[in-house]
Amino acid sequence: MRYPIGDVARSLGVTHAGLHYFEKQGVVEPTRGEMTRRTYSVQDFIRLVSYRKYRNMEMPLKVIAGQFSQEGDPFPVIQERVARQAEQAGQMAQRYLHLAEDTEWFSRHIAMALRQMGQIDFALMPSLYLLSVGEEGCISGKKQEQQMISRWLSEMPATRVSVIAEEEGKGRYGYTVSERRAEELELTEQPARRIEGKNCVHTFTRVTEKLFEQPELAFASVRQVMREQGLVQDGLAIAVILCVHSHGEKVDPLLEVYVPFRQWAVGAGNPVQNKGGNGDVFISKQDE
Repeated sequence: MRYPIGDVARSLGVTHAGLHYFEKQGVVEPTRGEMTRRTYSVQDFIRLVSYRKYRNMEMPLKVIAGQFSQEGDPFPVIQERVARQAEQAGQMAQRYLHLAEDTEWFSRHIAMALRQMGQIDFALMPSLYLLSVGEEGCISGKKQEQQMISRWLSEMPATRVSVIAEEEGKGRYGYTVSERRAEELELTEQPARRIEGKNCVHTFTRVTEKLFEQPELAFASVRQVMREQGLVQDGLAIAVILCVHSHGEKVDPLLEVYVPFRQWAVGAGNPVQNKGGNGDVFISKQDE
């Protein structure tokens, strides 16, 4: 029994043009009937099913076509090729597991930001690795540093665009990755540096597009509360840019802010109060 091209194409989920391509490559030899209509045998169909199998393994079209040609590859060559595809599939599976993990982090923290916007609390900033090079921290004029930035950006969303500031100093940009993911992705080489996790004054905040000219604005609300309560910054402050909302000509970056502190300043008042709600203060362990 023979089957028309439309039945074969729909069963395989390919176009007529796709079947014509494999005919030209010698994968199948359909019979032409009236008005040059092509029909296919069961053998043709099984060969095309095998093609679909190899395509699902993401083998290149030319490789598959060559395998089914009259001068096709012997079984040992096919086995070696399939083994390579299996290895690549395993690597892709691991990559997508990490992609799901890193994307879920952003989803979860944006949801937290929407619930806790403007609230001030204490939180443990996890240890991370930081890359900040060039005049503004996010781009450099040096080729070696450009290559390093490109390497880090290739691992987004594990890599997070961030704002950093020394004690009461001017802000600059950088890229952060959790310590665990940085080690997995081999992003620990200099000029990247490790930042030890610390207890921090913590908040979620929205700022204006002025942030891009004055990155220290990321820390304005937290620093104001710290001054009121007599807290002193101790170490590098870090604000992760979770997302940016554009509406009209306005741009609103959404940030998660961590500012470490070392002691109560002289004449300190009461402990930091939760400015967004009921005045509760808590220390929580933030995930990576």
